[in-house]
Amino acid sequence: MPTPAAAWIPCTAALPALAAGEVQVWWGALDGEPWWEPLLPLLAVDEREHAARLRHSDDRLRSLAARALARVVLAACGAGRARALRFARGPHGKPRLTNSARDLRFNLAHSGNAVLLALASGREVGVDVEELRAGIADELTGICSPAEAAALASLPADRREAGFFACWTRKEAYLKARGDGLAVEPDRFDVAVDPDAEPELLATRHDPDDIKRWTLAALPLIPGHAATVAAMGSDWRPHCWRIQDLATSGAWLAVVE
Repeated sequence: MPTPAAAWIPCTAALPALAAGEVQVWWGALDGEPWWEPLLPLLAVDEREHAARLRHSDDRLRSLAARALARVVLAACGAGRARALRFARGPHGKPRLTNSARDLRFNLAHSGNAVLLALASGREVGVDVEELRAGIADELTGICSPAEAAALASLPADRREAGFFACWTRKEAYLKARGDGLAVEPDRFDVAVDPDAEPELLATRHDPDDIKRWTLAALPLIPGHAATVAAMGSDWRPHCWRIQDLATSGAWLAVVE
């Protein structure tokens, strides 16, 4: 079981290298200094076109910032020059590198004013973040298995909404790590729903061995959001970094120029 990260690490100098067995998670907040603006020239035409097709300006910003974040951090971890990186999507939409100098796996998530990137070398990863929104649990009850619904009902009333978002992000992080999208029905596996407990896979009825293959981990607090990271194996821990601390640092230049 990975040890949860205690806090987001301010990154004020060079972008950190990715160590063997490490899972990095990067958080970019979209309500502060515009750290993403110097990175937008890195994006490919198809990334810009995808963002342009999104209806809402907030969605466009999240899409652009997430892909820019992926390019600069992957480049810093040895994938190649940020502008030259090429991506493809798996059968269920999970992005992957096609021309990397290293075997890097990554996943993106964004919601509200938060953008997250998870990456590792040689192991699949998934990450999810959800903005906390009142009343949404009643609209999305279908994402919970019967066991999870019962566990949520047993929580104190003032913790059920937080429990729902904990459940949601834990399930999504696992599915995104697998790269299955909705190929696995949400009621075919169970996660721990107590928001104050460690994230955990409790049952994987679609594939009983999966409970041994994958591990979930908590992330440090992102105000107004819930978030979880998942990765293959159990011999890892999340190292969590804040991207905005680099906004005025010369460390960008090594991968942006």
